[in-house]
Amino acid sequence: GMFPFFLRLLLGLASQDGTETADTTETVDTAETLDTTDTDIIGSDTGTSGSGTSDTDPVYSQSLEMTANENGSMSIIRPVLLGKDSDAEKGTWTIFVYMCGADLESEYAAASYDIMEMKKAATSDRIRFVVMTGGSEKWHYGFGTPGKTSIAVITDSKYTMLDYEGTESMGSADTLSGFLTWGVQEYPAEHMAVILWDHGGGSISGICFDEIFFNDSLSLAELDSAFFALSPYLSKKLDFIGLDACIMSTFETAAILSSYADYMIGSQEVEYTGGWDYSALAEHILSSDADGASCAKTICDSFYDDTAYDGKTSTAAMAAIDLSKTDALIFSFNSMMNDVIVNTEDPEDFRSVVKKMRESDNFGGNNDISGYTNMIDLGGVIEACDGYSERCGAVLDNLFDCVYYSSTGELHGNSSGLSVYFPLKISSPSELMIFEGITPSPYYLVFLDRYCRSSHGEETAGYDTSVAFTNRKWNWGETGGYSKWSYINDYIVTGSSPYITFKKAPHLDEKGNFTFTLDEEGMSYTSGIYASVLQYIEEEDDIVSIGETYDVGGDDETGEYWDYFDGTWLSLPDGQNLCLHIFGMSDEGIYYISPVELNNAFTYLIIHQGWDDDYAVIEGTWNGLTDFGAVNPEGNELSDGDLITPLYEAQNLNTDEEYNYVGETYVYRKGEKISYMPLAEGTYYYMFTIEDIYGDYFESDFVVYEIDEDGTIWYDEY
Repeated sequence: GMFPFFLRLLLGLASQDGTETADTTETVDTAETLDTTDTDIIGSDTGTSGSGTSDTDPVYSQSLEMTANENGSMSIIRPVLLGKDSDAEKGTWTIFVYMCGADLESEYAAASYDIMEMKKAATSDRIRFVVMTGGSEKWHYGFGTPGKTSIAVITDSKYTMLDYEGTESMGSADTLSGFLTWGVQEYPAEHMAVILWDHGGGSISGICFDEIFFNDSLSLAELDSAFFALSPYLSKKLDFIGLDACIMSTFETAAILSSYADYMIGSQEVEYTGGWDYSALAEHILSSDADGASCAKTICDSFYDDTAYDGKTSTAAMAAIDLSKTDALIFSFNSMMNDVIVNTEDPEDFRSVVKKMRESDNFGGNNDISGYTNMIDLGGVIEACDGYSERCGAVLDNLFDCVYYSSTGELHGNSSGLSVYFPLKISSPSELMIFEGITPSPYYLVFLDRYCRSSHGEETAGYDTSVAFTNRKWNWGETGGYSKWSYINDYIVTGSSPYITFKKAPHLDEKGNFTFTLDEEGMSYTSGIYASVLQYIEEEDDIVSIGETYDVGGDDETGEYWDYFDGTWLSLPDGQNLCLHIFGMSDEGIYYISPVELNNAFTYLIIHQGWDDDYAVIEGTWNGLTDFGAVNPEGNELSDGDLITPLYEAQNLNTDEEYNYVGETYVYRKGEKISYMPLAEGTYYYMFTIEDIYGDYFESDFVVYEIDEDGTIWYDEY
């Protein structure tokens, strides 16, 4: 059954006059209360009707059934919408906003600013935002209720708090389903849409992390459950479901939401703190004959325009998905993966596909410093299969049909609009268990199991494809549990990957060049090569990392690689070298993140260098992934007078203690460039890191370079 607060609203116990809150609240009448003798609220988790006794109680149709046989055939049956046709006035809109404030509100007031946008632009009773707030310990400017859930209605430029305070977790499917099933009955309109607002973590971690309830989040399975509970109250699909959160435009999410909406709008990449432009959305609805498609385009375009204003366009990757095209993509993708499994019996062919998948665009960081979302571009996965299935072109066509519209910046200019889970870092059986229950493709699941098993040295030829099937049949939503994937616990990141093998091991040649040559098998397992540089601080007997660089020369045909160490490094204008970690690459340049204290608070600077530039620029900040799997949004551009204090990972050679070495505080001036400057006189350690296709890596020994006061480089030893 439903929670008491929704029953209170349906019984007419909600305030009919609204509640005045600070200066932001106006008084309006809420919609007429429903007669509970004609309707009852139904539980969302069991798929069975609630305990109401009315003869008119809606009955659940069959939930999403996605089945496949081991012979490759597949079927999808989606739930039927059983609601009565609405007699709502033409041209009216209700947008339900499920706003889990979390630290985005308690620390940055980001939710409150978006509510202000809604209030300012919703100037007519043709549009109504019905907002459930919660999940935050603090709310600003009189919006929301600290530590509790509450509901407000925004229309005619008025913000009205209903007489309700709840204690539910925003990370619960029951809370979402209760809000929506109550809302669509209380505030029907010709056009209805839902927006989920908060942190996102991709297909595995989900969305809406409630900081009151230990960062409880809505998993994709819970989203399905919550929206399924809504289906008896809808006579047609929602115009759109929006995900105003980081990295939620995923294949797995689209497969689920296709049952409930015409369009899905979400970001493949980290969103910046400002999020969506709700003023632009409301103004579009009030100034045109809007529908789901036009709203989706407006959200994408206005988000991009806002990122341009704040200097954040490079990482933008917002997409609108035509959910009516999702099933065709699912069918063709699964058939393609079946072909790939059959045609990669040769381990070298299999490694070739894996290597190309790992080279696909990825989102949300995916490195040891910021953490792993394991979300990569679906288009890249499909292209990696080219040559092993004749269907690849058709699958790409289905993908392009599915992605109705997108707005992307430089870093993700070639992204497709949808991401898919791929374990770039094989770390946890629980991730694969979650993925098993939400993937729309059993043969992709089989491919990932084969990939994870081959990381343990298991033979990939003659692989048993029945892993995803029970009695030769696969059913969506079922999982074999933790034990099925427990073998992943045996996977160890060694730092000396046995798969990286050499014709000539790393060495200093007679000219002082640090070089190596991979053998043929080592080349087939290699997924990336970069170099790391550390500085020796003699006074403290410390080793201090100044980071990573792709300045490595090489020939991918012969497997020969060499260093490009020239004694310079990207540095602040005062000469302090920044600690750089590789964040991503595009056709135009490379992105780094650099740990700093900005105005005494820890963050990462996002730094972009064009391939043809001898300088870089600071584009903003990012806080990486949270401990609970959410992705933090990007911050805005830096401002004049901001205080930057560089941080460096360090280790004391006497005690082995690891700590942050703290640089000098620098006062930033807007528009300043980060230039290459000579490294200070001293001793430097340089090594190669060669990544394998499983997320392990090989670290070479260090070569020691001495830099004189005039910048001359001498190799000291190896």
